[in-house]
Amino acid sequence: MYHRMRQVLVKEASKENIQLRQSYKRKSKLAFIKQGRYFHAKQSKRANKETKRLKTYLGSVKRDIERKVENPNERLKSLFRDL
Repeated sequence: MYHRMRQVLVKEASKENIQLRQSYKRKSKLAFIKQGRYFHAKQSKRANKETKRLKTYLGSVKRDIERKVENPNERLKSLFRDL
């Protein structure tokens, strides 16, 4: 869920020509894959650690967008409300 929300935020930022400091594209994908593997192997503590990492990446992208946009459009506002 966090991985997908981060993808949507990055896509919207690129539509608005917002230059992000870091999109976490590769790191997020790897953490998402690891999370699924760990849950499948019933290693929930490790999986929860990856979930927390995904949440951190999402928060970082969100804060970066908020810093760089003074007046967000309606689409960005609705995405921020959904987080």
